[in-house]
Amino acid sequence: MFRVYGYYPSEGVVGSSISVALNFQARTSQTIFLRVLIGARALSTTVQQYSQRKPGAWELQATAPQLEVSAGTVPLSVQALNGSEEILDEVTFGQFTYSGYGESSGT
Repeated sequence: MFRVYGYYPSEGVVGSSISVALNFQARTSQTIFLRVLIGARALSTTVQQYSQRKPGAWELQATAPQLEVSAGTVPLSVQALNGSEEILDEVTFGQFTYSGYGESSGT
């Protein structure tokens, strides 16, 4: 169902906007919801049709949340869900590195 064309940025700070360009073709008449995940955390995601001339082309945007894991690099995924929040498809497509993670300010 998914084909991810690209995403940016691959590195940033908490609050960075993450954009994902993808193609998604639903094979159902159900209402489908798309979302971005960082690690295992589902993010509030804005979904926009990428082009009127390219059916199925979408841009997803989400905000990098406060890091809740012990590493500064986490996987990025997208999910398609139905109205009952059942996952119809999921693909991991890259990773996001939190800039400066684990650095302490020396005094």
